[in-house]
Amino acid sequence: MKKSKITMLVALILSFSLLLTACGDSNSDINANGLETEETEGTEETEETFDLEALKNGPETSLILGYSAPEGNAGDKACKEGAAALSEKTNEKFNITIYPAGQLGGDREEIEAVQLGDQDIFKGASSALVTFVPDLAIFDMPIVFSQYSREQGQKVLDGEVGDFSEKINIAFEKAGFKLLRIYSTDTYRTMSSNIPVHSIEDFNGIRIRTMENKYHMNFWNSLGASATPVNFAELYVALQQGMVDAQENVVSGLVASGQYEQVDYIMDTNHILFFNTLVMNNAKYDSLTITQKQLLEEYISYVVDKEVELTADENEAYAQQAKDYGIEFIELDDATISAMNERAKSTVDMISNDVGQDLVDSLFNSLEQAN
Repeated sequence: MKKSKITMLVALILSFSLLLTACGDSNSDINANGLETEETEGTEETEETFDLEALKNGPETSLILGYSAPEGNAGDKACKEGAAALSEKTNEKFNITIYPAGQLGGDREEIEAVQLGDQDIFKGASSALVTFVPDLAIFDMPIVFSQYSREQGQKVLDGEVGDFSEKINIAFEKAGFKLLRIYSTDTYRTMSSNIPVHSIEDFNGIRIRTMENKYHMNFWNSLGASATPVNFAELYVALQQGMVDAQENVVSGLVASGQYEQVDYIMDTNHILFFNTLVMNNAKYDSLTITQKQLLEEYISYVVDKEVELTADENEAYAQQAKDYGIEFIELDDATISAMNERAKSTVDMISNDVGQDLVDSLFNSLEQAN
């Protein structure tokens, strides 16, 4: 019995030795053929590079882009022009299919669809995303952005200076989004009213329509006005029947909606800068090839630049239309703007408490670096 065990042990040792020898011979052959040596673990992957020709000869890919903005406005034109150019460049193998004017649903529905992966890209105001990305409330801070040029602000948003852009991108990622771009077209919300405002005291008692937004309401109340939330669709009648004396909106929105017919004055309060966003489903973005990602970036850059260009002309045309109708434009003096800025601090504090002082400090520090 003992001899049998010894015999088995010897046999096992011999077998193991033969196995090691075989492995050694195999490695020698592999090395001779120029493949990886024993010291190199794993295999080296080929790095993916931009290859437009391969994309042109590959399968067709189409991304769905939706927004609530009406057909024919600056953003819509920019998106469609860019999509046509992208399709032509790729022999219709990489396309952006556009659904404007809320064809896919309201802002909230479209944003939720992007989160779920049923829609690829959403374009809309940053305020529409606050429910999903609470840190975006920082863009509701009044007066702040009017102290800086669009170019300075865009440097911050694009991550050229400071760390604010990085923090905002992380906030989007946590919500399941890939932030393709956040940008402004240098368009501000202004006050339009049946009562002229020339000084800080003139705000007292004015019933001004606002969105159902606690930051907006706090700002106007701090000025002495009476913030009155009214559904946008009901605002024309509310102004007509004297339920409110004023409203705050971008001039293009005031004119396009016909509400300019119910006001006599537009004050350049420039209290909140309008920010646009382009966001994508994170998983969908990660599934794109390097070539597709680069082409998408080119498309987004075209849309932003073109929309900024077209919006400048559009805003000027809408302002002229309001003037032609007889509306008086009032430019507020420095003393009034300074007083507004001082009273806006309570709203800034409210937002700081909600988004965190760290994010607010990051924004201000980044804006200063962009100076």
